Amino acid sequence: MATIRAVKNKDYVVATKILFEDPRLSFKAKGIAIYLLGKPDNWEANVTDLAKHSTTKRDAIYAGLEELINAGYMKKEQKRDSKGSFAGYNYILYETPRAAQLAQENSGLQPFPGFPETDHPFTDHPFTDKPTLISNDNIINNEVNNKTLLRSQKLAECEKMFEHLYKSYPRQKNKEQARKAFLKLKPDEDLYRCMLSALKAQEHERELLAKHGRPVEKKFIPYPATWLNARSWEDDVQTESEIKAETQHAKTKRRNAIDKPTETPLQRARRHREERAAASALLIDKGAVYDG
Repeated sequence: MATIRAVKNKDYVVATKILFEDPRLSFKAKGIAIYLLGKPDNWEANVTDLAKHSTTKRDAIYAGLEELINAGYMKKEQKRDSKGSFAGYNYILYETPRAAQLAQENSGLQPFPGFPETDHPFTDHPFTDKPTLISNDNIINNEVNNKTLLRSQKLAECEKMFEHLYKSYPRQKNKEQARKAFLKLKPDEDLYRCMLSALKAQEHERELLAKHGRPVEKKFIPYPATWLNARSWEDDVQTESEIKAETQHAKTKRRNAIDKPTETPLQRARRHREERAAASALLIDKGAVYDG
């Protein structure tokens, strides 16, 4: 299990504003750095212990440490045991990236790409063999934050589109399921406008059906989630001439049914008995069947 140790010469935290004002770092990463720098000499812990002392989850702590590494505040290097086998990692923390750079230059060692050393170490044993959350060292945190911001803006736009679409839908049921179905489609402006147009066209179709004596009850309109999952905005709608012809056909069919009433099962059974009895009597008359 990974351990974390901070060695400090003071019993209080001394940190420059560079760390606080570095726009590449999230407040999560800054908080982790200040928390570790504020610990007394020989203080040790592991990532699991850190998670227990805050509301930050373990994966988020790993991500915060990766931010510090990528920004140059922390160096990650492999450790070897007495046999030369891999024994985990040392994590060395600096208060400023420049201090880390100077320490690297004074050490005379080859620089560890992007992760300089220090003479005030924050070390730990290996975290775990769990994959690092941010593995591409060439991606700076500004880019990550920009992508996060864009995703947030996109989500806000989708929420706005969904709310308007939901209010326009004729049967407002199971809103959360509808929201999930809508977001799953990753809609853009064009798809959103296509959905609105389809709703208007389908509403007009229902008005035409009602006009020709075939109103659609609300209970037969699908829930919005069902409508979205079935991609019903792509369905064809009937024109008024098609509705009129279909209505006329249905009326003719009903009229023919009235002229030729349908035989009930009881009537059909009685008719079959009578037909069998008549057939038997005819055979008896012809001597084909002997009675008695």
